[in-house]
Amino acid sequence: MENLVPPQEYWWMLFNYYLIAAAILAGGVTTLLVYFFFKYKTNNEDEYGDDYPGPGKLPTGYAKIGPTRYLLLVTGIIVLGLTIATFPYTDYVELTPQAPDITIWVTGYTFGWRFQYPDEMGGFITINEVVVPTNTMVEFKVTSQDVFHAFGIPEFKGAKVDAIPGLVNSLWIITPDEPGEYDIFCYELCGVGHSIMVAKLKVVTSEEFQRFLEEKAGR
Repeated sequence: MENLVPPQEYWWMLFNYYLIAAAILAGGVTTLLVYFFFKYKTNNEDEYGDDYPGPGKLPTGYAKIGPTRYLLLVTGIIVLGLTIATFPYTDYVELTPQAPDITIWVTGYTFGWRFQYPDEMGGFITINEVVVPTNTMVEFKVTSQDVFHAFGIPEFKGAKVDAIPGLVNSLWIITPDEPGEYDIFCYELCGVGHSIMVAKLKVVTSEEFQRFLEEKAGR
């Protein structure tokens, strides 16, 4: 796991790429808007062209399409470049690396989440709470027993996947170095109890996690 970058860091990289591109485009559009405002501002009706859309009139001329073509080309290049640059990052976030430290099966139901730990850890089930150790790669295999749900952990950017009956989707995270609690939400409008379909991801130390497993095994 030493060479793995947490998926949320890649998510922030993508966010920053698109933020920078949006800022550049917005700055260019605003600059042109201000420039044209002052360049073509006039109160002298004699300076109006034949295609000036006065009250009750429609434009009779046609805009020059040369500059428009160039702007369209530049915009297309920017969008295409961003799209191509996105592919490696989305693949990294979506494809679970081999041999995760823990694989937990997640089943959504109306209106809660059921977590099943692997057999080597006891194969026990928890409801609306999942406990994992710090600094660990965890894979979640997600499905649903009834309607469409969507499993997501907001603090772990990019950690969101559909929960669909009869289909198993996967997502993975690397837990932080420090203990903490994080919300798990359903991101698919699944019924009247959708808003209460919340679970907890508890990240604990290795020692606490071992005690947790021993307590579950002792039941």
